[in-house]
Amino acid sequence: VYLLSTGRSFRATSFEAAITYGASRAVVAAILDNGEAVSRLGVERMRDGAIHARVDGVDLNNASSLARQLPCHLLDASTIDVVVGAPKIRRQLLDWGVFHVEPRFASLSREFRHVLGQRNSVLQLEDERQLEFWTNRFVDLADRVHSVRSRYFAVLAAEFKEMLGRLKAPPVEVRYRPGWSQERRLGDVLANAKDSERRVGRTLYGPQRADLALTTEGRQLLLALSRGQQKIVAYALVLAQINVEIATIGQAPVVLVDDLLAELDRPHAELVNTVLRDMGVQYFLTSIDADDGSFHAADDSFLMFHVEQGMIYPRYL
Repeated sequence: VYLLSTGRSFRATSFEAAITYGASRAVVAAILDNGEAVSRLGVERMRDGAIHARVDGVDLNNASSLARQLPCHLLDASTIDVVVGAPKIRRQLLDWGVFHVEPRFASLSREFRHVLGQRNSVLQLEDERQLEFWTNRFVDLADRVHSVRSRYFAVLAAEFKEMLGRLKAPPVEVRYRPGWSQERRLGDVLANAKDSERRVGRTLYGPQRADLALTTEGRQLLLALSRGQQKIVAYALVLAQINVEIATIGQAPVVLVDDLLAELDRPHAELVNTVLRDMGVQYFLTSIDADDGSFHAADDSFLMFHVEQGMIYPRYL
């Protein structure tokens, strides 16, 4: 399912992890039914790196088109990184949310990255006219990226606060840091930092440095919370994002939950399961224990897939 949504495996950074040893390709196909229309989606990943994707026989040209066909969220061992990992991970989470609620953000983001690359290249040259040109374009795009991120963050922060309560998580404050001080215009900040930027050869301020600051009682989560508490806070942030997506675009994504009981204690795992069921999304949970009853729905709506020696056997619980 993750391969269908992203074109890669969530198990490893290398796409080859999804291809059987000795085979030249991996192919996944599915029928998508959102209640209003039915479509057929297929993804083929080649060992040489090529990727082919089609929906109803029409080629999809990029990963963003694939993600729009099948929105997907993953909760697994790496989810904790959204609260204790590098700022880049939180920027990706933020932009993933903006991507789904702001239709033009994908093209805006691509243009911003291009201009950022051009400005970084010009910083290594002694050409003031080019630097001024690319700085002006950079500032304009940076303000637009900041604007859409800010609107999305306001909604996400409110949903996150509510989700923390539902999951019985510690109280956490979240703030959006845009990548430069809001007390000054970005153009002025860059003008003052020009000499420093020339020395390092890259742009030091802007949306590429944005972050979400998470604290509890003024302390960093890494120092103030246990590993288990950090995990449930991270789950709350991702689940809040899913709720925002559903409320904004009216389309429920597919949620993949990998080995939940290995990540959370049973009470919190059951709370996550309850939240997912209340959302009305389709979600997949894995467990190594076939007799684990903590995920069973009272209305028998769960379907179990038992995997043994490469064969998959479905049965209703």
